[in-house]
Amino acid sequence: MLQVIIAILALWLIAFWFAQVLDIVNRSDDDFPERNDRVVWLLIVLLVPVVGAILYASRRVRAVESSEALKREWEQMRDEREQSE
Repeated sequence: MLQVIIAILALWLIAFWFAQVLDIVNRSDDDFPERNDRVVWLLIVLLVPVVGAILYASRRVRAVESSEALKREWEQMRDEREQSE
């Protein structure tokens, strides 16, 4: 039974790692602020698979949260400008 749990966990980790690699490769250049960020993240995820994938996934979540906050701020500024006109 323990072997089955370990096998399932290993398959999940491989799938998670592979998904992060695909995400790095398929994201647009706008998602990486610096010129070499994509290459650096790809090297981190490839050389330190599990830890690198977890770090990249947490970075991606923070980036999405901050971009959503910026979008809300922008919409609020636009609404205020429209109301003043």
